[in-house]
Amino acid sequence: MTRRNGLPAPGEADKYPLGEQKLSIVFVGAEVSPWAKTGGLGDVMRDLPMELAARGHRVMSITPRYDQYAEGWDTSVNINITVGKNRKERVSFFHCYHNGVDRVFVDHPSFLEKIWGYSGSKIYGPKAGVDFPDGPMRFSILCQAAMEACLKLHLGGYPYGSDVLFVPNDWHAALLPLYMKAYYRPRGLFNNAKTMFILHNIVFQGRYPVEYFDDLNLPKEFFEDLAFESCFCSPPLDGETDQPVITEAPMRMINILKAGFIHSDRLLTVSPSFAEEVMSGKKLGVELDDIIRAKGIIGIVNGMDMVKWNPMDDKFLVNGYDAATAWIMKRKLKAKLQAELGLKVDPDAPLIGFVGRLDPQKGIDLLMEAIPELIDSLPDVQFVLLGTGQAHMMRRVKEIEAMDPTRIAGVTKFSEAMEHKLVAAADFMAMPSRFEPCGLVQLHAMRYGCVPIVTDTGGLRDSVVDGVTGYLLDPIPTEEYPGQPLGAAKLEQGVGGIIRGIRTAVGDYGTEKFKRMQKAGMNLDMTWTQGVQDYETEIKNVISVPGEITKSEAQLVRGARNGGVASSMQAGVTAGNIPYPWSKNSISVDQGIQMGKDRGGGTGNLSVMPGSKVPPGGPISTVKYDIRGGAGGQGGSNQQTFVQASTGGYAPQPSSGSGSRGSTGAQSKDQEKFVGIFKKIDGAKPVQTSVNRQNNVGTNYASKQSPAGTRIDSAPKPRNDSHNGATGSLSQASAHHRPTPVNSKTGHGA
Repeated sequence: MTRRNGLPAPGEADKYPLGEQKLSIVFVGAEVSPWAKTGGLGDVMRDLPMELAARGHRVMSITPRYDQYAEGWDTSVNINITVGKNRKERVSFFHCYHNGVDRVFVDHPSFLEKIWGYSGSKIYGPKAGVDFPDGPMRFSILCQAAMEACLKLHLGGYPYGSDVLFVPNDWHAALLPLYMKAYYRPRGLFNNAKTMFILHNIVFQGRYPVEYFDDLNLPKEFFEDLAFESCFCSPPLDGETDQPVITEAPMRMINILKAGFIHSDRLLTVSPSFAEEVMSGKKLGVELDDIIRAKGIIGIVNGMDMVKWNPMDDKFLVNGYDAATAWIMKRKLKAKLQAELGLKVDPDAPLIGFVGRLDPQKGIDLLMEAIPELIDSLPDVQFVLLGTGQAHMMRRVKEIEAMDPTRIAGVTKFSEAMEHKLVAAADFMAMPSRFEPCGLVQLHAMRYGCVPIVTDTGGLRDSVVDGVTGYLLDPIPTEEYPGQPLGAAKLEQGVGGIIRGIRTAVGDYGTEKFKRMQKAGMNLDMTWTQGVQDYETEIKNVISVPGEITKSEAQLVRGARNGGVASSMQAGVTAGNIPYPWSKNSISVDQGIQMGKDRGGGTGNLSVMPGSKVPPGGPISTVKYDIRGGAGGQGGSNQQTFVQASTGGYAPQPSSGSGSRGSTGAQSKDQEKFVGIFKKIDGAKPVQTSVNRQNNVGTNYASKQSPAGTRIDSAPKPRNDSHNGATGSLSQASAHHRPTPVNSKTGHGA
């Protein structure tokens, strides 16, 4: 939708009624399928933009150009990006229009590494388990280039501009809102842009030594937002081990994901249960749980590509099938795969598959510990393990295969064809994940009549119904930090739970219960239909929240001396009210109150309602302003109580009484600018008053309080204010609390 000053252009609001506004949406991330993918992030970066584009929005995705993609054409747009301390690097843009989405690829020498497989790629490092040492710099370039792409690329004839919704994905895109606030908003750009951050994996946070801050091209005042202390470090980057480094004393480092959380307008993740888990405590929140609780997070389950994953029409299968024919046809496909992999050909043997990264997160280490006992106790069962990962994990897969190659196959080179053939042939899919934000393998499995055996965690819990569409294993026990080896008791507990769960599932194989579960999974609606509707709801919520009050806007209000359109209430509130979230470019509460006491602003007194918190220099939760007209001021306003709804907007509540009469003031030349600022504050529509006042206050606002969880809506009506009454008493208003805001200085909830 065309937007001017953050508002619909004339006629646009009627064209798109509430709920149908068409927006410019920009996804930024490290992966997008099919060009670059290591897991679910690449799929979401492909599918969700397409779904939103199909609903009429203008959508662009921006990712690195890791290879010379045949579809991407050179736009001939070249820019210079500042890297580190004032070093300029040239960046180019390639583009293709694919399924309704502008796919933009950022070209820079640090990205151009040939992709050679699904999870054995060179996206993050030269080999699996090894990161490139310049990771922060590489993704700093991506984020800065994404900002410039909106302004410089004329796609479809015109640029996206600065009135956009950014959707950064994971830590690789987390610096984007920081650059927006550091370099663009001070120049009047992206003032109405919002940031809706999607978290796909909490473990990967962009933790680096503090020296890496110099690579990020950020003003030093942003350092504290990245600063972090922890005893947990990433595993040694040698590809030979996944053991973390745990120190006795906390080490100081930067945490890029933390800063992205603080500066984004809204946090989302890929399932409701995972949202609950990352807020639950230090273990599952990986030491960012306090910030996430303070900010709040919404979980929306991913959909899947039902066209690509269709057992009736799959190019990798020799014959198709549906729910009615699955039991018969899957046995034929099983026999064919058994022969291909050197397993004993026996279509009656229960076949259990594993598809995924060979990473402790996926529980593959525990599954391999369980397989020897399962092979001994279940004489017919067979296993196929498909995935790539660190070298020592791939060696372990081959060691397990060597125990009995007629019953165990390990495929450590990923193949899309093999993935499709395995979910079609297998009877069960094992996913004993320690944690799983959403997961797609279980969706693919159910679609193909392969009954999932999954841990009761995250998105697995949200997508698999125990005893109906699959089997839920007990949660895997964990130690304090991700990847930390389990103690003997916890290891035995985790492996024992997997063994019991698989034995139960195999015991049902071939029964009517098993066949009902097969059909139930195949008949599920696993499209993006509901998910994209939920995303649209959150998009509407985030764009409805007023923007931030910048220093320049606060100074404009402060300049209204002895009258003008800013009444004492408006001057004090505009200077002191900082809509959530707080940013470095906004003024502090203390500064706002001081400005409220300035000439023409009257006296501003801030009192905090019970239960609310106002961290020094940080965001306001729920506050009550008592603004009284000052001598020689702007004719004092009615006192107002300001409450914050759950969406983060502010609405004034009129109280009884009025302030004392002020002296005559001249009409401000900046009336239009003031009106725009006041709209930011309370979301209300301006109403011209007919009251003949000595001071020419040209605009008043009237709003009604919203119910909890809904947007504050305005109910404009003129007020006939009395100008000779004594100061009235404050009205009482109930507060709708958001989660407690984050103290940017410490990274912890206030």
